[in-house]
Amino acid sequence: MAYENLEQLPQEVKELTSEGQKLFMTAFNASVSDGLSDEKAHDVAWNSVKNSFAQDAEGNWQFKAGMREHDTTTGTIPHS
Repeated sequence: MAYENLEQLPQEVKELTSEGQKLFMTAFNASVSDGLSDEKAHDVAWNSVKNSFAQDAEGNWQFKAGMREHDTTTGTIPHS
């Protein structure tokens, strides 16, 4: 089932920055649209997030060094 907005995302995803949440939702929805199961789409979405973000020592998600919003693996993430 595709997510229509950020409020529908799982609680663990809501711990990401807004950019990370948008990246997760975009990757998840694209994977579901391509025919993957929700479970596989969830894995793809987390892999997309982990390619662009890392957790700091306090557990906060940040763009990886040298990464910016337009560098994410799913393309440009729209601003809200």
